[in-house]
Amino acid sequence: MSEQASKRARTAEVEEQGAVIINDDGGVGEPDSDGVLAAALEELEAVQDKVDDLSVQQDKEILLLAHKYSQLQKPLLQARAHAIQNIPDFWPTVFYNHPDIAAVISEQDDVLLQHLVNVDVEEDEETKVGFSVTMTFASNPFFDNERLTYELVVEDSDLVPKVSTIRWKPGQCPFAEDSATTDPSSGEKRKEASTAPSLFQMFAADTADELQHVAKAIKFDVWPNPLQYFQGTVMEEDGEEGGEDEDGEDEAGSVPGGEAELADEDEVLLELEGDDNVGLEDDLTEQDAEQDADALIAENDV
Repeated sequence: MSEQASKRARTAEVEEQGAVIINDDGGVGEPDSDGVLAAALEELEAVQDKVDDLSVQQDKEILLLAHKYSQLQKPLLQARAHAIQNIPDFWPTVFYNHPDIAAVISEQDDVLLQHLVNVDVEEDEETKVGFSVTMTFASNPFFDNERLTYELVVEDSDLVPKVSTIRWKPGQCPFAEDSATTDPSSGEKRKEASTAPSLFQMFAADTADELQHVAKAIKFDVWPNPLQYFQGTVMEEDGEEGGEDEDGEDEAGSVPGGEAELADEDEVLLELEGDDNVGLEDDLTEQDAEQDADALIAENDV
């Protein structure tokens, strides 16, 4: 058989096998779409399925591990809260030193926050996604509530706020109708609502959703280490790293593990919450958690 005939025979053979075609000049011809492409796609889909399965398993184990350590943290957080009670104006200072929270604190809020004595954050044990922020206040002349709670719950794969209703004492709501003006046409006095932002609008039904970012800042940025905000060390680090942009505005860096970095994680957790096959089970009993926590506290001499 001649060399040319032998090449044609080999070309026909690889064509039948769905491989690329070798032209007479030695170049590569068009692939067989019913052979090579279909086989490659099938192989790719099989590998991608394994990658996806591994990612789901990773997310499950991350959630279980997070739950385990949240149980271990509980007694430590109680000890932290006890220590904070002996530091005057701790939580107001923390809020003032976080830019997103400070941006919604009005002059009227300054006085109200002097009565803030404790802040607590709890994750939803069932969904692992929702959470609540509870602020505890000393008796004050502004409202009757001892505690105000802002809770984000999962509804139809979205986070929806459910909040306490503040029982304001007469004339004390900082964002209600609080200033009287005269209508030039009728001469009658009318009240106008304050346009200043207020932290306490978190607990108003019509503005609670707009202030989700404040609750998330408290949970993701402040709650893990409020001491660094009280001492202002986060602001100092941001000032050194951020600098100013062309318009003279600060480019403050984000807090490691803060709200912005956890946005994608929230989306993953919401997807897992809607997955009937996830079936997360607690692998740590309360007794085990208490024993581990006691050992951890002993090690750290809390």
